[in-house]
Amino acid sequence: FQTFYRYRVRAVNLAGTSAYSTTGNVDMFPPNIVTGVQAVATSPTTVTLSWPADPKATGYQISRCEGEDCDLLAYTTV
Repeated sequence: FQTFYRYRVRAVNLAGTSAYSTTGNVDMFPPNIVTGVQAVATSPTTVTLSWPADPKATGYQISRCEGEDCDLLAYTTV
């Protein structure tokens, strides 16, 4: 789904504050579904994951699943 935000800004100093600016608008769309995930065991205790980057993503949540149960392992930012 889409989220719509508006932003406004005002300046401040020791004498006081300015009036607010006009608003800047931005539509926020969620990133695309990650596809093409590759998992390679590089040692008995290490797995290297890779996937094509999504330009709308600011990070990724990485989970490990066994059967139907999944546990969040890491959150990474880009």
